[in-house]
Amino acid sequence: MEFYNIDSAAINTYLSNPQIVYNASQGIEMIITQKYLSFFMNSGWEAFYNQRRTGFPEFSTDGPGILNDGMIPKRWMYPESEIQSNRENLEAAISSQYPNGDTVNGDMWLLKNE
Repeated sequence: MEFYNIDSAAINTYLSNPQIVYNASQGIEMIITQKYLSFFMNSGWEAFYNQRRTGFPEFSTDGPGILNDGMIPKRWMYPESEIQSNRENLEAAISSQYPNGDTVNGDMWLLKNE
């Protein structure tokens, strides 16, 4: 914050906020949430995949305009270009990974229990 010339009083006020002070019992959640915030709109899909992998930050899915029956998608669908140019291999990949078809709610390999 000093690099961005933020006043030291503002820095101290921010760092003393109870939501910011490190709490060891919530350590992983706090660290991953900060990581998510630093990656958001800054590092491609990294924030999305880390959130899906860890569950942090937790998102509310009960507000207005929520789609997908209130579930956060677990994966991206295969792109239209893949359907057009590689349908046979795409269908083989989908059937081997997702017995219920190509859905955003299917568990990708990263989320499957071994």
